[in-house]
Amino acid sequence: MLAARQPACSTNRTRKQVLCKPAPAFKSLNRDREQGRRFRREVFDAARWRQHRSVLRYYRHMTSIISSRIVLGLLKPMLYMAGISLAVCSYHSLADAAILTRLAPWLCFPCVNLSSSGVFSISTFALSLLLVFRINSSYERWWEARSCWTQVVTECTHLANKTVQLLPPGSPCSSMQPVLLRFLKAFPVCLKAYLRRPGSRPLREQLLQPQEASLLVGSPNPANTCLHMIGQIIAATDMRIESKTHLDESVRTLQRAAGSCDQILTTLLPLSYTWHTSRFLVLWRTFLPFLTWQELAWWSLPVCMMISFLLFGIEEIGMQIEEPFGILALDNYCEDVEAAIDQAAADAGSMQQQIQQLTSQHHLLPST
Repeated sequence: MLAARQPACSTNRTRKQVLCKPAPAFKSLNRDREQGRRFRREVFDAARWRQHRSVLRYYRHMTSIISSRIVLGLLKPMLYMAGISLAVCSYHSLADAAILTRLAPWLCFPCVNLSSSGVFSISTFALSLLLVFRINSSYERWWEARSCWTQVVTECTHLANKTVQLLPPGSPCSSMQPVLLRFLKAFPVCLKAYLRRPGSRPLREQLLQPQEASLLVGSPNPANTCLHMIGQIIAATDMRIESKTHLDESVRTLQRAAGSCDQILTTLLPLSYTWHTSRFLVLWRTFLPFLTWQELAWWSLPVCMMISFLLFGIEEIGMQIEEPFGILALDNYCEDVEAAIDQAAADAGSMQQQIQQLTSQHHLLPST
């Protein structure tokens, strides 16, 4: 019986996929929205912060509404809402002028007059709670992802510094130092590619040797492979057990950060909440012209469009930052790690000479 039901289930699943297949226009719109996420990967410095705090920000923000990516991303829903508002306003206008009764009496329905102090006030409060919870939950996910990558940058820098310190040039296992540093450089790049697949830049050939890069080609999770190789290299050195334990703790910290990123990527907000919020917002906005017509008449059309932009924009922002890895500046984090590792390796020789000079001077000083 179970085997006989499987084809029906697969048929229903295929039918559902066909019914949910978007139109070509929606495909191009979604593609543009996804490609536009890369423009939100902002990295600020002192000059950018001064511009961000400037009083002229109000002028900049208002004049850039037309070119706003939020507006462009919401173009289809906004056009739908404009059509609903136009239809409601036209119907009420024709009904009030008694034109509809002469031309199409079968379209004469009782006019729906909603009160702002009745059902709409209760539903507005509920919608506000849904949107606030939506944006707060998405921001928490964004902040957690940002904290994880800050931890990645910090621990990679610390691990590179300790590696250079514990495996200095001339030590028995100094040949393992550049190999460990190369895999440490590759780790954030592989993690970024794993989180942004597809569409992420591939691993550059300069980071790893060909035989080292071949280990990552067939790996389902190259970032974990990098950490595994780093752990193997640490275990193969002749460092003291205390030093190995300290470095292993940094590797475990990187593993926890990568695991947290993977959890954020694969676990989203409950779908029932997201769907219900979208349905609530669309239905609430659909019935809004019935309320505004009594007070604003044809002015309700631009007013409803403005309200639609504000409310749909809040929901769109929450949707965009729910998956934060597409808008975080991960490329800059990877470059920071690479620069820190290169700096640690470059400073190793000069620091070793200075330490030897200080040590020799200390031995030459007379004892007191």
